[in-house]
Amino acid sequence: MSAAQSEPLAQAGWALVRAGNPRGAMRQFKDALAADPENTNALAGLAQTHLNLDELALAEEAAGDLVRIAPNGSTGHRVRAEILRRRKRPYEAAKVAREAIALDPREPLGYHILAMCSSDRKENKAAIAICDEGLTVAPASSVLLAQRADNLLEQRGPKAAEANIEEALRISPDSEYVLRVAARIALAQNQLERTRDLLSIVLRRDANNRAAISLFLMAEPGRHRILRGLYIFRYWRKENGVLGWAAYAGLWILLILTALITNIVGFFLVLGLRVFLKTRYDAHAREVQAHFAKFALSGGF
Repeated sequence: MSAAQSEPLAQAGWALVRAGNPRGAMRQFKDALAADPENTNALAGLAQTHLNLDELALAEEAAGDLVRIAPNGSTGHRVRAEILRRRKRPYEAAKVAREAIALDPREPLGYHILAMCSSDRKENKAAIAICDEGLTVAPASSVLLAQRADNLLEQRGPKAAEANIEEALRISPDSEYVLRVAARIALAQNQLERTRDLLSIVLRRDANNRAAISLFLMAEPGRHRILRGLYIFRYWRKENGVLGWAAYAGLWILLILTALITNIVGFFLVLGLRVFLKTRYDAHAREVQAHFAKFALSGGF
């Protein structure tokens, strides 16, 4: 295989990444690197694919090769930042993300990872400010718009997030990240059909997407009402200010009084209910995963 064949293989790999077939993409990237070991596009794709599969050690190895070959490129540094973030080292991750931004200030993904470091620490206001920083140089970034919406959801509730997520969907209607954030916002507003429609697009490409499965389950009519109610109440409370906090405090007081009155019997009743709900939830999750696996691309594609 000649070096001239390397880049078409890398491009095919990225197409498979977008289609939700990481194993197939990995084969393409490895074939591309066999033809040209210094193909930075293939190395970036290999690192990203390992990240998508949560194979952090292998992603780190590919990112290290990428930084060695292209030290002034931002991609390798962004991947390193994301690896550090997933390893629960947010301050180191933020420093490396800033290095990636300095190397390519117009690339929105550096800001995305940096903002994730803040939102992981529940610093939603700081994350929104980082998204705004990125949107000044990349105003059409659907990822940053969706991320801004996600942090507004956590800070102020679903209504505050609507404008940003609708614009993100208009720009990138097939983006897995955008669709997942849009589904979270729709579920917070008890829009069950819209939630399922958004997540169906994601799960048809990747039946193993745990975040999408979890949200899809809560949007099933007639099932998991307690879990869905708790989810919706969480964002209703954020949206309704003093009233929301008063309702939240009242719920806790009721739970404490119930525990005091029922004592040990009440504790075991609650524990038993939680085990029962989780058992049903896990079984339903397997059903959903099996259903959408029928639509997934074969790993041999």
